[in-house]
Amino acid sequence: MTREAIIWGQCDHPNVLPFYGIYRDSAPSLYCLVSPFMANGPLRQYLSNVDNPDRHRLALDITRGMNYLHKLFIVHGDLKGDNILITDDRRAVIADFGISFVMGVTISGTSSSSRKGGTVRWQPPEVLKASPNSFSADVYSLACVYFEVFDGTMPWSDLTDGAVIMNVCFHNKHLPRPRYLAETKFPNLWWTLMVRCWAYESSHRPTLRTLMECLHVRGDTLPPPPKWDKPDLARLRGPLFQGKLDIPSDLPPFLNAEGD
Repeated sequence: MTREAIIWGQCDHPNVLPFYGIYRDSAPSLYCLVSPFMANGPLRQYLSNVDNPDRHRLALDITRGMNYLHKLFIVHGDLKGDNILITDDRRAVIADFGISFVMGVTISGTSSSSRKGGTVRWQPPEVLKASPNSFSADVYSLACVYFEVFDGTMPWSDLTDGAVIMNVCFHNKHLPRPRYLAETKFPNLWWTLMVRCWAYESSHRPTLRTLMECLHVRGDTLPPPPKWDKPDLARLRGPLFQGKLDIPSDLPPFLNAEGD
């Protein structure tokens, strides 16, 4: 939890879920990371509950958030739709930094090269073969999240994890063209970028900077979502580690606590 709190606490971007601090319960072993409550839930839940979602905007939001993380040399390591939450303004924010690390930096005696993990259906072949996570691995996972955005389903939803590993690692296959891609802006551009992100060789994948440049060239003029700063939320701000977080009783139910 310390690693996650340190990394997450450095982030300040409209497309990254804000981190408010650590709450310690009366039981010494119970600590929770505190963030805003996202009533719209994770990505696929939101897409299934809304008519005509703005898939283009959601994909751009996620790209912006990942570009910001990579600028800070943060490898997310477990990018997937379940870790993309939707705000009240229907914007996408990146969450869950449980296995994230800062490239080349050691925290709490664990080197960045040992940070492995993630979820099979979103992982690139080299990580499935036990190589560590990396920026290029994040890019591969990002394209799988694009698939979720434009298709509304989990990657490889009809296959077992073992079959996914066979397809990705040994047959060099990638996901098919998403169902709803044709209904969004610049469908051919999105598909071209997705295929590039799924390149078998990690060195052949584009960087987040390249993705941003490609999307900007093709008319990405959408302004970023508003900042999170609100008067009620400011009353919760304080040191990173709180002995006891005193939440004012008159505040609305906007908090989410993730415990360990």
